[in-house]
Amino acid sequence: MIDIYSELHEYNRGVTYLEKNNYKKALQIFKKLKHPTKEVYNNLGVTYRALGQDKLMFSCYNAALKCDSAYNDPQQTDCQALNNLGLAYYIYGNDTRAIECYTKAIKLNPKSWDAWWNCSTAHLRIASSTGEGFGPAWEMYRARFLKSKPIKMKNKKEDLLYWDGISSGESIIVLTEQGIGDNIMWGRYLPELEKKFKKVYVQVDVNLYDLFLEYNPVPDAIHTDASVAYPVCSLGEHFDYIPPADWLVGRFGSFDFGPGFNIGIVWSGNASHANDKYRSVDIRRFHRLAKYGNLYSLQPGFRGDGVVRGLDISSWSDTAKYINGLDLVIGIDTSVMHLVGSLDRVGWLLQPYKETDFRWGTVNSDFGHSVWYPKMKIFNNPQSWETVFDRVEECLQSHVTELAVQK
Repeated sequence: MIDIYSELHEYNRGVTYLEKNNYKKALQIFKKLKHPTKEVYNNLGVTYRALGQDKLMFSCYNAALKCDSAYNDPQQTDCQALNNLGLAYYIYGNDTRAIECYTKAIKLNPKSWDAWWNCSTAHLRIASSTGEGFGPAWEMYRARFLKSKPIKMKNKKEDLLYWDGISSGESIIVLTEQGIGDNIMWGRYLPELEKKFKKVYVQVDVNLYDLFLEYNPVPDAIHTDASVAYPVCSLGEHFDYIPPADWLVGRFGSFDFGPGFNIGIVWSGNASHANDKYRSVDIRRFHRLAKYGNLYSLQPGFRGDGVVRGLDISSWSDTAKYINGLDLVIGIDTSVMHLVGSLDRVGWLLQPYKETDFRWGTVNSDFGHSVWYPKMKIFNNPQSWETVFDRVEECLQSHVTELAVQK
């Protein structure tokens, strides 16, 4: 006879290990349970996802939905399983199936803000490929402020009012949020706000001041006379068009790299990024491209490795100056590539091994483009970095040959 209380105790131990990111220990405990419930299968799926065992991840989420026993509310657990199954489909670029799962989860629990948030990113990824369907997606995107780990705005000014998207006035402060790439990307809406307000402030980290100098950067709204504010990542919902990407053109100088075809590369991002293990690559993968041009690192602190040359980078202004002087930038999904696009320079974006960001759209063939950056060529990743770099080398060889013919 199964001791339910003992099983529940062990299950809770497994959840504790899972919350501490000790996935191997959590897996050992979950697999030993003799009476798996919806919650057990659901958390097993989360564990397998973290361990990169995706087939088992899918099977566990589906098993959770089919299981007829639960420790708590079966409907709520099914909602969580559907949300997780949607995330699993999203990892593999199947936005349609992901949206189906999220929609079912929301029907079970209309206040499942995580499902609303995830559904918004799937819709936005489709829209970023087609240029259509942004309206409903923006509405769902607001759920980021309500999800289990909500986005929080840093602001000490208590009397600020949310901009209604229509009114004009003396001044407005844009509150930056999420990652650096987000802030650079959505910066394209700042010139649009200047058409409505006499003065536009941007509350942003001091390290980004040099990118936002024309928009009165401040560390907090309390340092301004603004009475109206709006989060930067929500600006898109008030415009029925996408402003040009080139909002930073003409703001920085251009470094002279000298003769030859000069290529900037970005191979690594912030290690704390949730998807960094699937987006960053070994720099040596770029070495094969050196036969087609001079390789330069756009990553601060890199001194060179004999193939890739280092650059003296201590600010975003430095990075922008070097980007302006390069013929091409090839990189993984980081904020630097958003800067490339915002400077209207040519860039080749290498999609992550898994789970591509919605801003780059869904790439169903070898190459694609995002509506956000017209000059950005996006390389699909069929879960093979070797294949990605084979395509990059092939394209680079053709590109350099074509340029030589034109000369």
